[in-house]
Amino acid sequence: MLRTVFIRVWSFAKALPRHLVKNRVALIVTILVLLAAGGLGWRYLGTKKQASGYTTSKVAYGNIEETVSASGEVEAVQSVTLTFESSGYVETCNVKMGDVVKSGQVLAVERSTDLQSAADQAEAGLESAQSSYDKLVDTQSQQLDVDQAAVDQAKINLANAQSTLDQDNQLLGVGGVSQNEVNTAKGSYQSSLTAYKSALLTEAQDKSQSNILAAAASVKNAQAALTTAQENLTNAEITAPFNGYISSITGSAGQWTGSGTAATSSSNQFEIVMTSTALQVVADINEADISEVSAGQSVDFTVDTYPNDTFTGKIASLSPSATTVSNVQMYEAIISIDDYSKLKSGLPATIDIITSSANHVLVVPQTALTYGSTYQAAVVAKGGSARPAPASPGGSSAGGTSASTVASAASQSAASSSSQGAVVVLVNGQPQIKHVETGLSDDVNIEIKSGLSEGDTIIDASLTATTSSSSSSSSSSSSKSSGSSQSGPGSGPPGMF
Repeated sequence: MLRTVFIRVWSFAKALPRHLVKNRVALIVTILVLLAAGGLGWRYLGTKKQASGYTTSKVAYGNIEETVSASGEVEAVQSVTLTFESSGYVETCNVKMGDVVKSGQVLAVERSTDLQSAADQAEAGLESAQSSYDKLVDTQSQQLDVDQAAVDQAKINLANAQSTLDQDNQLLGVGGVSQNEVNTAKGSYQSSLTAYKSALLTEAQDKSQSNILAAAASVKNAQAALTTAQENLTNAEITAPFNGYISSITGSAGQWTGSGTAATSSSNQFEIVMTSTALQVVADINEADISEVSAGQSVDFTVDTYPNDTFTGKIASLSPSATTVSNVQMYEAIISIDDYSKLKSGLPATIDIITSSANHVLVVPQTALTYGSTYQAAVVAKGGSARPAPASPGGSSAGGTSASTVASAASQSAASSSSQGAVVVLVNGQPQIKHVETGLSDDVNIEIKSGLSEGDTIIDASLTATTSSSSSSSSSSSSKSSGSSQSGPGSGPPGMF
């Protein structure tokens, strides 16, 4: 192999320009020395990687958050479809898609000629009804006097007819009048009686003011007709109900449009869809996580458009009922956004809801507890002692416990909640088990409530090499580690027993 290397080096040296010929020998020697040093280094490192080792980190203060993940979409807080309330001819459209508009701004105008004519007619009808009503009110007292005089006269006429009929009936018995004359008297009496009843009815109606009430009702009907006509005239303009954007426009100026209903593929309705400038996120929360989520919680989210930016907000509301999405029950949450100036409606969002947080607490890598559990199990399996140290809140202890104590602790830890665990602490270069009380976890780091102190050196992962020839594999394993890498001591971590 060395012969092959020498031949290649010599071929390289011969290819050098002539003015470097004098330095060929020195160059060859330098290259060979470097190759030899590299070979020795590779051999040494390859041999070292055959031994197991571990990575360490220092216990330090930090902030930690527990989150619930969700997906959602940025949406406008308000969205409305605007149409003309009456059918007609679209005269002008003053906006286009994407325009920013202000509340009250005129967006489109319908031709108002026919609408103005209808409003004028309604106004004239109201004036006529009002005039009739006023006339009835003004002549009411005079009319009652006329009615009373008519009743009196009808009463006199009826009395005269009654007297004439009585006299004729008496004369008929003695032959003083004919039957025809009696019949004529009876007809006159019936006519007088009918006239009297009619006069009484008219007087009663006028006294009850029924005619005035009817006239008042006519005035109200005319007023309603005028209001409708004026509203139709006013609604010949579509105005923006709030500050926002024009999302879409269906139709254009110059077309005839229907009234009131949203456009369909077969309709000729003119409509403008408008959304507010204010944005929110609508998120779907999985049923498995909903018990941890409540209104008011802080939220971080990202969108693909701005992968390096994290946006913040709060849960404004949470739906009490679920919807089924792909056979999973999901609960809708509305998230208010602190700053939406860079966002647009429709962007998908990846959301982290902060359910719990702790600031300036002791934290260690989550892998340290995984390693501690593995190490503790290995100690118990060997039936020996690895100088485990009992937990001492706020500080470290170098005291030892027996293997049976370790086994008992391991059993209790397995049976207890996630608030208990074990880590391996390096004390004077030797691994010792420390039992700790844990708190919040973000799946990368975990809070230590008791059992460790700031600055303690803990083992958070092991390094296990394959063979001396697999140097690339060893390098890859080392590159994944954080903290320092050390080979294990004589009674070291699992992999060294």
